[in-house]
Amino acid sequence: MAAPSQAPERIAGLQALRGIAAAAVYVQHVFAFADATVKGPTDLLYSFHFGALGVYIFFALSAYLMAAKASDPPLKFALDRVRRIYPSLWIALAVSGLASLYFAGSHGTTWQLVLLIPFGPPPWANVPYWTLYFEMSFYILMFVLIIVLRKYAVYGAIVALAVSYWFSSPEYLPNQIFPTNGAVLHMPLSIYFLAGLVARLLPHPRPGSAAFYAVVGIVLFYGIEHAHKVPYIGPLIAPYVGMIFYPVWAVAMGCLVRAALTWSAQGRIGSLMAKLGDLSYGIYLIHMVPIAAMVYVVKWNQWPLSFWQVAALMFVSALPVSLAMGVVDVRLQRWLKAWTGRLPLAAIRRRATA
Repeated sequence: MAAPSQAPERIAGLQALRGIAAAAVYVQHVFAFADATVKGPTDLLYSFHFGALGVYIFFALSAYLMAAKASDPPLKFALDRVRRIYPSLWIALAVSGLASLYFAGSHGTTWQLVLLIPFGPPPWANVPYWTLYFEMSFYILMFVLIIVLRKYAVYGAIVALAVSYWFSSPEYLPNQIFPTNGAVLHMPLSIYFLAGLVARLLPHPRPGSAAFYAVVGIVLFYGIEHAHKVPYIGPLIAPYVGMIFYPVWAVAMGCLVRAALTWSAQGRIGSLMAKLGDLSYGIYLIHMVPIAAMVYVVKWNQWPLSFWQVAALMFVSALPVSLAMGVVDVRLQRWLKAWTGRLPLAAIRRRATA
C-alpha cells in the first residue's frame, strides 16, 4: 500500500462534491431559520440530514486532500492551512459582527473565536464556525505527524483518529458547537476524517464506477437512519444502532469521495456544482448572516408569509451575498498564495527520504 502523493489537489469531481456539500448545508440552514420565523414541517425536512451530509462530506474531503499534502515541508503545510482558513473567516466574522450589532445590539464574537481556540465563553456569531474547530484540530494533528513521522504521517493520523473515535461517545455531541476542555480530541466526528484518509490509501476507483459508489453511499447514509423502522429488521439491529451508526455514515462518506474521483462533473449540473465547489468556503462562511437577517426583517414587518414563502425568500435573498463572498475568497486566496509563494518559508524543501 503506497503512501499518498503526486495526486492533483483539484479534481473536477471532488470540487463538484464540495459544491454539493455547500448546497446541502445552505438548504439546511434555510429550513432552520425559516422554521424559527414560521413553524414548518421540520420533522420531515430534518430527516434528510442535509446539514450533516454536507459537513461530513467536508470532513472526509478535507482529510483526503490533506493526505496528499503530507509530503509537503511542515512549515509550508502550516502556512498553507493558516492562509486557507483564517483570512476569509475574519472577513465573515466582521460582517457577522456588524450585522449582529445592527439587529441584536451585540456582536457575539470573542477573541478565542477569531483564533479558533475552543476555550473561554461560547460565542454566538452567525458563522458556522464549529466545524472549523475540528478542521484546525485535524490540521494540527497532521502538522505534528508530518514533523515526527514524515512519510508515515498519514498512517499515524489514521491511528490517532481511530483512537480518538474509540474513546469518544455520542454524549459529547451536544458540546460540538463549542467543544471546550479538550472535547474536540474525542468526538465521534473523528471517524469522518478517518474515512477520508482511508479513501486516500485505497486503490483509485475504476473509471465509470462513480454511479455505483454514489448509490452505495446514499443508501448507507439514509439506510442506517431508517433501518430500525423496518419490521423484523428494526428489533434485530436496535441494540446495536448506536454502535454502528457512525461507522456506517463514515463508510458512506468514503464512498461519496470515491464516487467523486471518477466523476467528470460534465454537463450543466456537474459544472454548476464544480463552480459552487470553487466558491464553497466563502459560501459556507457567510450564508447564515443574510439568512438570519431575514428572520428579523420578516418579523419586524410582520409579513403574513407561510413557511415555504419565508424559506424561498431566505434562499433567494442570501444567494447573492453568499456567491459574492465565494468570489472574494477565491480572489483573496489567489493573491495570498502568490504572495506567500515568494516567502523563503514556502521555498523550503525537505530532503527526499527512501
